[in-house]
Amino acid sequence: AAGIERLVLPLAGELDAFSAFRIARFCRGRNVDILQAHTSHGLALCLWAALFRPSLRIVAVRRVDFHVGSNPWSRWKYRTRRVNRIVCISEGIRSVLLSDGMDEGKLEVIRSGIDLRRFDGMRPDPRLRTEIGVPEGGVLIGTVASMAGHKDYPNLLAAARVVLDRTDRAVFCAVGDGPEEKSVRRMAADLGLGPRFHFAGFRKDAGRYLKTFDIFVLASKKE
Repeated sequence: AAGIERLVLPLAGELDAFSAFRIARFCRGRNVDILQAHTSHGLALCLWAALFRPSLRIVAVRRVDFHVGSNPWSRWKYRTRRVNRIVCISEGIRSVLLSDGMDEGKLEVIRSGIDLRRFDGMRPDPRLRTEIGVPEGGVLIGTVASMAGHKDYPNLLAAARVVLDRTDRAVFCAVGDGPEEKSVRRMAADLGLGPRFHFAGFRKDAGRYLKTFDIFVLASKKE
């Protein structure tokens, strides 16, 4: 819609030499000198493309605070001399990469920008409180987080059990889905949280929930 040129590729895995060749050809035809890879998979394609166009310089972006994978391929991708810079979006991620043996001279911290006014035009929604089942005068405690290991939903569920044992005024709500959704829901059932822990699933209107929560909780292990 903005008229920005784009190249659509099949990207059939990290060994997709065909897509890598097309990236290299695209760069050669437009005198592109720098490739920026926003994911680990993207970095693999950039490295393959550099085989076809050796003059390319590569910038990798590391957005997660996991250690680089233990298999040789994952370690090589970030340690190879073909990667000229690694952008870390926080000092914490930089520390993780240093502990993984990355070259300190290649690491640059550029923090992600956050639009603090994004939800200024939204107001708490009393209808949403009714949908979730918050009692009159009750407290809605919520989170917006992917159901993945590092978000530590078991910690949140265990804390919810403690809170719900002490008061009947609280209701919890989780916005998000992910690879561990089944196990998270099963744990909620095992803890007997019932309707007092509401699962909203993935929502495009997450701001509506954020503005309606009385308390926001992030149970993440590191964030």
